[in-house]
Amino acid sequence: METICKKCIEQGGKRWNPTKTKEYQKLFLNLPWFSNINDEKSNNTILNIAGQLQLIEFIHELHKECELSPEDIFYNEETGENNDHDSEIESILIKVEVCATGAIIEAICYIILRYNNIDFHKTYTKNGNVDNTNFASMLNLIENNKLISKDEIKLCKDIKDLRNRIHLFDQTVTDIGAFSRDEADLATSCLYRLLQRWLNASNDTMQAYFPFIP
Repeated sequence: METICKKCIEQGGKRWNPTKTKEYQKLFLNLPWFSNINDEKSNNTILNIAGQLQLIEFIHELHKECELSPEDIFYNEETGENNDHDSEIESILIKVEVCATGAIIEAICYIILRYNNIDFHKTYTKNGNVDNTNFASMLNLIENNKLISKDEIKLCKDIKDLRNRIHLFDQTVTDIGAFSRDEADLATSCLYRLLQRWLNASNDTMQAYFPFIP
């Protein structure tokens, strides 16, 4: 059994490690958007994406090791609180997982636009030009220029909407109540489908690289 628990490792358990960044690099270089290996910015973006995937891997491992389960969570709509001792840990992990998933798709969308030489709209200020590189603007540009399919755009927007629940202001629910296991699974499921299409990867390849994504 692979483990991140020091005591378990000392007792003979196999040390758990995430997928190496170089493995993710080789995989993502199959995408045309990242094909220019001499582009330092593109290469750094791949490394950043790899880091977020490692983070999701780590969260998945924590769930297994700590035996956290969505069945253990009971959300009380009247009080806005979860009613078990694991619930706040689960809420933290879910939040990080959704944000990491959103960060991956946002980074890929940015690279898609750079690859197609599409500039972002500029906001002019007294101090110079500021790029409006927010997630919504990027998706609008990708959609208007028909750079990916309508179905893929929808998946990206679903992830964006879930990720944006991290905003702490003008919310109808608290930060703790804003994220559920179902929503985290929806975000990672969208990510899985997008990566499989873009990478043109078989189910075996996806399971080899992304067993931690539903």
